[in-house]
Amino acid sequence: MDKTIRSLIAIAGAILLLGVPILTRSQPATDQEALDIRVRKFLDDHEGKWHDWNVPVEDGRVLYRLVLDNGYKDA
Repeated sequence: MDKTIRSLIAIAGAILLLGVPILTRSQPATDQEALDIRVRKFLDDHEGKWHDWNVPVEDGRVLYRLVLDNGYKDA
């Protein structure tokens, strides 16, 4: 499987696994901010644990932004 598709699947999985929003401030977060917080926490918590995927953390963050900025829904 192509590394880009693997990365997108990993990001989508991370997003799906984070169903409970984590609010870190007193003002309500927008949906996008809440999603960014959850994904960032997930990626930080799992950094270095996906050895078979070989996607560096920074590449994952770039791919995450690409998915969100372009509105991709499916690989």
